[in-house]
Amino acid sequence: TGTIAAVNVNSGETKTNTMLNPLSGADTGNYEFIAPTGITMVMQGKTITVQENEFEIANREYDSTTTATLSEKAGQDGFNGADVFGGDIVNVDFTNITAHYTSKNVGTYAITPTGTIGLTGANADNYRLSTTTFTTTISSEITPAQLKLTTSSVADKVYDGLTTADITLNLDTATIFGADDISVINITGDFTDKNAEIGKGLDTASVTATLSGIDSANYELTLTDVDNAAILDGLNADINKLQFTITGLTGVNREYDGANIVNVSGTSQFVANTGA
Repeated sequence: TGTIAAVNVNSGETKTNTMLNPLSGADTGNYEFIAPTGITMVMQGKTITVQENEFEIANREYDSTTTATLSEKAGQDGFNGADVFGGDIVNVDFTNITAHYTSKNVGTYAITPTGTIGLTGANADNYRLSTTTFTTTISSEITPAQLKLTTSSVADKVYDGLTTADITLNLDTATIFGADDISVINITGDFTDKNAEIGKGLDTASVTATLSGIDSANYELTLTDVDNAAILDGLNADINKLQFTITGLTGVNREYDGANIVNVSGTSQFVANTGA
């Protein structure tokens, strides 16, 4: 056997081997060992097995891009730790790895990261990876982005015996990405009751709405969300009293009799003034 000056691989450089004296026994004093020269070797890095199942691409909300983020799972290091000698500092380097969804839209995708896996750490040069590319796919999901409401309104109306409210909901454009096509339609809801009142509030649990537009499937409008519910709670409008007049009657002429009573004739009709 022999020794070398340093145990590090140093990128596979050629190393000179110094032979150890192999002689032993009672008569070794009668012999002299002359070590051979010119014995060299190339030290290869120890192979580390990449554990592709220790990586993940976390689910994320829609943001109108295809960018996916690769990371090690919690408590994992991306390789078989038993391949590393005690005390050595080695980590998987995936900064040159990129990952993308095949579409920007909401859905579940099978992604194969691309690029070159590397090693970092003080002792990284003494090791090599079993593979430097990903060969398996990683499942990841894009979930709908959550929309927020901004200033909205309820129209005043004249009493009609119904609780129906005419509601306008406006989306906060800060929660819509880029030039995405999305709007709110089919808005329905009710006042807390049918009766005439100034500043009557909504029965917020009754409010419903539908999203429309090319990109609507990538969004959700949750009206029970804390911020959205606060917008609805602050909405009110007037249910004004219904005014009406009586038609079809005429006064009956009579002689003066000292009284202020007027008799009428005809068929009375109530005509509602709905403001139309």
